[in-house]
Amino acid sequence: MIDNISYRAKRKHQGNKLNSTQVMFLKKKLLDPNRKIRLKILAKQFGVTEMTLQRIKTGENWGHIKVEQTRENNNNEQMNK
Repeated sequence: MIDNISYRAKRKHQGNKLNSTQVMFLKKKLLDPNRKIRLKILAKQFGVTEMTLQRIKTGENWGHIKVEQTRENNNNEQMNK
């Protein structure tokens, strides 16, 4: 029983599954309108859930990490206005 408690305590303090560099990469992929890879595959590659990717995309998780939009993304947004 004691081992189980200490495991939980260690796990709680280990930190996030993703680091800021990985999140920046994921945000660029998620915001790319020409993305060919599915969320399920990205989630499996990074060891997170699809819901986590949705939350990263919307800024609910990792909202403080900002990525620059590529020219292609900017052009698509301007065309939609």
